[in-house]
Amino acid sequence: MVKRSIGVTIAVSLVVIACGSPTPSPRGAQPGGALQRGKALGPLHVRALREFVPSSSGVIINISAWAHSVAWAQAPNADALTQAIIAYDMGTGTSRVVARAKAGREVDFPVGSGTQLAYIDATGAKSDSDTNVSWTIVVVDLARGGSRVIASGGPTYTFFVPHPVMDSGVLAWVELIPGVSKDAADVTRIVAYDLASRRTSVLVEHGNPAAVSLVGGNAYYTGDSPGKGRDVFRVSLNDRLPPTQVTRSGQVGDARAHASVLCWEEPVTGQSKSLWILPLGTATTPTRVDNQNDGNVVAGGNFVLWDSLDGHLMIRDAAPSGPAAVLAQASELYLPARWAATDSLAVWATVRNIADLNAVPRIHIAEVSVGS
Repeated sequence: MVKRSIGVTIAVSLVVIACGSPTPSPRGAQPGGALQRGKALGPLHVRALREFVPSSSGVIINISAWAHSVAWAQAPNADALTQAIIAYDMGTGTSRVVARAKAGREVDFPVGSGTQLAYIDATGAKSDSDTNVSWTIVVVDLARGGSRVIASGGPTYTFFVPHPVMDSGVLAWVELIPGVSKDAADVTRIVAYDLASRRTSVLVEHGNPAAVSLVGGNAYYTGDSPGKGRDVFRVSLNDRLPPTQVTRSGQVGDARAHASVLCWEEPVTGQSKSLWILPLGTATTPTRVDNQNDGNVVAGGNFVLWDSLDGHLMIRDAAPSGPAAVLAQASELYLPARWAATDSLAVWATVRNIADLNAVPRIHIAEVSVGS
């Protein structure tokens, strides 16, 4: 996919504890790494688990993480289509190619749950405005081998190629449905697929849904507010009940949910000007986290990651009075890879020279916890 370029500095409490790698290190691994430069300052604990250079060279795109696995798409160079999906096992310290693109196609947006990995296989987009992209969603069994196509669509716009999400054996995505006539408007809908039953269902097909996340049997997404603007809504994966509105600002842009955390950016369009956090099930009033952020927020179990206006990768406790700190400096943060989080892990990549688009990135995996 043609990648949207992505571009916070707040100095507060951060405890950084460096330790040795618990498993055999892959090529280039350096246990501890950059986090050894940290200083114990407060209740947010970030413990370096692994730092390594991928064994296969190339540009890393769209890192994802779940349980004990990390995955990413990889291209030969900055100008090439993503040609492979790589899965890394934190238990064994090894990586492998799980999918390769055929000529004229690309593979991207890997996500996983348990031993299942899903990704997009699409015709190579020529630009962000390309309207002739066809796509399929493929699921790979990492334990037993084998793959299957579970959905397909297009031709569509590059920006409407699905970015699937997965949680507890359920896959979900937002897809564009063309208007039924020349004058009819296109609409979006949220589709869910149960990996065990192989059943597909449409969760939401009104209100222009976008930015879906899966948490505890619910889908969280952004949609048109009843009055004006955009807000976050929740809909059950199992009960055929109407969606419930979660936020009421009417200004929600991108939003993400994971475990017990919902986070979003405001306003709806343009440069992100504020970042908000709402602990799910424990609070009704959101906390405004950052007034000078560049967005790209990701939710972990009880923390969030985002990039600041200065280009730093930030980490913050999800509690209303939680601390925030720089996790990676702007001078080293490798933007094409983005960043990922699980219940207790943060994953990102760095390079020595960010001006070199073909620089060899180094992947960092850290354990995150919150405590006194």
